[in-house]
Amino acid sequence: KSTNSGGSFTSPIMVNDSAAVYHQKYPAIAVDSSGQYIFVVWQDWRNVQYEPDIYFSRSTDGGLTFLPSVRVNDDLDTANQWYPVIACDNSGQNVYVAWMDQRDTLHGWDVYFSRSTDYGQTFEPNYPINDTATTGNTPQDYPSIYYKNNIIYVVWHDGRDPSGGYFARSIDNGVSFGPNVRVTDDPWATGMYSSITADDSANVYIIWRDYRNYSTYGHDIYFAFSSDSGQTFNGNVLVNDHQGIENAWDWDPSICVNDSGKVFVAWSSTRNDPSFTNFDIYCASGNYVGIEEYHNPQTSLAFQCYPNPFIRMTNLICGIGHGAEKNPVSVSIYDASGRMVKSFTLNPLHSAFSITWHGDDDYGQEVPEGVYFIQFLCNGHKSTEKIVKIK
Repeated sequence: KSTNSGGSFTSPIMVNDSAAVYHQKYPAIAVDSSGQYIFVVWQDWRNVQYEPDIYFSRSTDGGLTFLPSVRVNDDLDTANQWYPVIACDNSGQNVYVAWMDQRDTLHGWDVYFSRSTDYGQTFEPNYPINDTATTGNTPQDYPSIYYKNNIIYVVWHDGRDPSGGYFARSIDNGVSFGPNVRVTDDPWATGMYSSITADDSANVYIIWRDYRNYSTYGHDIYFAFSSDSGQTFNGNVLVNDHQGIENAWDWDPSICVNDSGKVFVAWSSTRNDPSFTNFDIYCASGNYVGIEEYHNPQTSLAFQCYPNPFIRMTNLICGIGHGAEKNPVSVSIYDASGRMVKSFTLNPLHSAFSITWHGDDDYGQEVPEGVYFIQFLCNGHKSTEKIVKIK
């Protein structure tokens, strides 16, 4: 681990407790908010050489030592379990693991889930997340998992018709998962090797390796966004920018988002190798928010923009309700494509206040004329209004 923001790392220690003659691979890690509890899960061949299991270990001292390994899958050790992923809540008391599982030989690979509610000491009975586990013979595999604000999000590749990336969420701490939702919007969009994250506003961000342009441009990295906690997803967006380079491969994407809603994506790419066999690591970032034009009168937020339309400047007049002035207010301005151009963070002293927008972006440059959306967020309440800038 690193205690200086990644400047250096301590000497590595072995986590698994099995003999060195067995394979252990595909590790995944989760950490509680204090950094005291560290949870690691991996694929383990200690029991049967060709039928690996999912094993888990935890550290309760910030990674100095790890406790004995625990088997997570609860089948009779006659099937393959692969590619585990893990998440935990802020306290570390609840630990969530998902993986691809072949125990049901009649219906092929499924995505299975188990949770621990005692800091990883024991795990509960396993169950499938995908809702085709007893009806089809198509693969569901390569999951990604994320936990945020009492919601567990899982996405995976799914071979059902229509195939692609599928998503489900749990809002009851992992007791059950809701309906499966298709994320990809193209018949050839496989949704392989996806990565998922979410923010405090219940926006969900998913990235994956995609085949839809395979005949001309090889593999691409695509992105999808949900502004309603994963109930629906927007149209897919191409992330990599090497179109025109035939047969380049983009693989293994990973995604994260910061507190300001800026999304960061990293992946491997063969674009620089004429033989397309050697990979480099690429990264891209941006702000993406699906804009809905609405005002919710039931929340404690109320605001108007005057003048509207405007030429050089407009006043944003906001009321947040008595008592809400103790909470910070986030103001974000987006263009018609959903790209954030300007943001403010305020700590108002009164329940009614105003700010002035001079028609510029975060770099002080004047934005072009057109339609913009101003989003206010305070104490979990959100409201959005449309404004027009003219010359």
